[in-house]
Order: sequence, then structure tokens, then C-alpha cells
Amino acid sequence: MREKCDSLFERLNEEAYNLLTRYLYNRNLDENPDYIRGRKASLRWLCDTTLRYMERHSKLGEEFEENLRIQEKRVERLVDGAYRDGIMDTIEMAKDILSSVGR
Repeated sequence: MREKCDSLFERLNEEAYNLLTRYLYNRNLDENPDYIRGRKASLRWLCDTTLRYMERHSKLGEEFEENLRIQEKRVERLVDGAYRDGIMDTIEMAKDILSSVGR
């Protein structure tokens, strides 16, 4: 899911940026000036919005990893035993999956 979101936002941002560049720097467009103005405004908005979502998405991953570290420290205070081992195995599994998807 993470890769899907990343590629979606990256593709939207790239396409919007490419079109925005076309409308900003091409003076030989045959479209209505009001249409061009509307396209530039909406493409700027789309670029800004997709960048914000990509940043937020990145921060969510970092926040989740931090939460895992906090839980790991809490669990380390528990008495050694099967219960603690089960929790630690789950935390390690989550960390392994995160590292395997490029975090």
C-alpha cells in the first residue's frame, strides 16, 4: 500500500509539474487565456497538495517507527518469559517488514 501511495502522489506531482511548466513558459498556446490562468492556478495547487501529502506520508512512517521503539523499550522492562518473548517477536516482525519495504 505504501508503494501505491508513493507512486500515486509522485505521478500526480510529476504530471502537474510538467503541465505547469508548459503553461508557464510556452507563449504560443492556442487556448483561452482564462483557461490557461485556471490551469496554472489548479496545477500549482495540485503540486503543493501532492507534496504535502508525500511529506505527511513520510512522517507517518517515521512516527510509526518511533512508536515501535517506544513499545520495545516498555516491553524490555517486563520480566523475561514467554509473554515478553511473544511481544518482542511481534515488534521484530513489524520492524523487519518496515525495513524490507525501504524504510
